[in-house]
Amino acid sequence: MASRAGRRRKDRQRDSDPVTASRSRTSSTWAALPWATLLVAALCLLGLFSTEIADTDFWWHLKTGQYIAQHHALPLPDPFAYALPSAAAAPGEAQVRHFNLTHEWLSQLLMYEVYTAAGFPGIILVRAALLTTLCALSGFLAARLSCPSSHENSLLRIPSEPEAGPTAPAREIQGKARCADSAMNVRRLYTGIVAAAAAASLLVEFAADRPGIVSFLGAAVFICLLELRRGWWALPPLALLWANCHGGFVMGWIVLAAYCAESLILRRDRRLWPIAALAIAISGINPNGFGVVSTILAYRQSALTANLIEWRPPRLWGEPYNFDLLLYASALVLILSWKKVRPAHWLLFAAFAAASLTAFRNTPLIAFLGPVLIAAYFASSWEAVVKSRLPDI
Repeated sequence: MASRAGRRRKDRQRDSDPVTASRSRTSSTWAALPWATLLVAALCLLGLFSTEIADTDFWWHLKTGQYIAQHHALPLPDPFAYALPSAAAAPGEAQVRHFNLTHEWLSQLLMYEVYTAAGFPGIILVRAALLTTLCALSGFLAARLSCPSSHENSLLRIPSEPEAGPTAPAREIQGKARCADSAMNVRRLYTGIVAAAAAASLLVEFAADRPGIVSFLGAAVFICLLELRRGWWALPPLALLWANCHGGFVMGWIVLAAYCAESLILRRDRRLWPIAALAIAISGINPNGFGVVSTILAYRQSALTANLIEWRPPRLWGEPYNFDLLLYASALVLILSWKKVRPAHWLLFAAFAAASLTAFRNTPLIAFLGPVLIAAYFASSWEAVVKSRLPDI
């Protein structure tokens, strides 16, 4: 009782001291600054992606969603085609047409429901929110991988305090640990913001109201869950949702395969294997089943897609230059840090780079992954460059 009364008197004295009170207010202000910074960054990203509806495919997606809602059926054959050839123009053309009409049905239905509830402003807000979330996930992973966790650093572990109170050495260690944690958190914060901005610089080119955004976001969510090593139970239901929102769900298979391969190479826990197998199996519950793989191959011969710019390879140096910078910077960082790069990161970069260089529409994959890899390995790559320039002692 006496000790409690003493602590109360000290608290009242501290509150009555104007210098102490001023320091307390200043400390509270600095504590709120990171949250305010994140809020401002999020609002900036939302504004960046809140452009007017300009994509001509949007109207077909919206009308298709209305058709599905009213008829409770997929739009087969295409109810909006003025003229449709009875015979396929090329081998696999019928398969491609069926895929184009059915693989986005859930996204189109949800798009129509959003329009019904909130009109065109709702459509724009949802698109901006999805792209902002994609940038936020890139920034989150970049921040997490750029600095080691203080809980994993034995030098910063705080010894348990005795009941009578910490000793002077313990207080000193505790103070240093708090300062180190604070500095690391600030570094992570701004690393994440810069990474999110780097992702946004390329994703702004894809601020269109299309279901394809779901595939880029799905790949980002899968990678985040696998990096965090938690929430794996959500992978199968997310795979099912993704498979009915967009045909790009096969990218989820590649992500799962990359992390399963890493567990095999490093001989780590293989609990992911059955979860990955279930996620891949359950993703087959969609209008096209597992035929999506052969359909993607048939896309290259399809007359419907042969002349579309978005399916052409991007230039190795040209607009948008942000893609080239992220691609080449990521490759350079990985090469310089090759001894420290995890197998999953090598595999993801190879898959995402190949997909992006095959078709321009896939470049958002590098927009998400590039900043993450640069943040994760820049320090070690810079160290390798410095060591190579220093003379041997």
